[in-house]
Amino acid sequence: MIRRAIQFGLCLLLCTSLLLSGCATLIHGTTQTVSVSSNPDCADVYEMGNNLGRTPIALELSRKKKFHNLVLRKEGFRDERVRITRVVSGSVAANILLFPVGALVGWGVDAASGAQWRLVPEEVYVELKPAETGETTAAEPEPDEWTVEQELENLKGLFDKGLITEDEYKATKKVILENMTKE
Repeated sequence: MIRRAIQFGLCLLLCTSLLLSGCATLIHGTTQTVSVSSNPDCADVYEMGNNLGRTPIALELSRKKKFHNLVLRKEGFRDERVRITRVVSGSVAANILLFPVGALVGWGVDAASGAQWRLVPEEVYVELKPAETGETTAAEPEPDEWTVEQELENLKGLFDKGLITEDEYKATKKVILENMTKE
């Protein structure tokens, strides 16, 4: 009788874990809308040299990409850079931390599609600064890759600002450190 109850409990735990961990693809999708606005309005928004439109704008960004480097550019103003970073989504983070065995199955689907990630910040507001006479207004290029230390520092900053939960912080930190050992 006790043995059956334990088996039932383990089965229920595993099934719940499998159901919850594989659904980020269905719930979140593979892209996320990020709102970008500026003062003054009508700044061009670029990513990798491609003009995505003018502020205010709602961008549909891929969750799979490690980060998005945006540049806001307006005549007479300094270029401003913004980095949108991915973190492990809260729904997936809880499964990784609470149900590591069962989460692996669904996590594989979510990892392949990018749905396991959440992009932060979700809303970007940039105060453009006027350019001085004769000043070069181009923003310094953002590096394509950050060191592990820079990624962890950025992650800590997002947590300190309240943009991500503690579970998202822990799960993303775990992924960053695991990727470090693979390289």
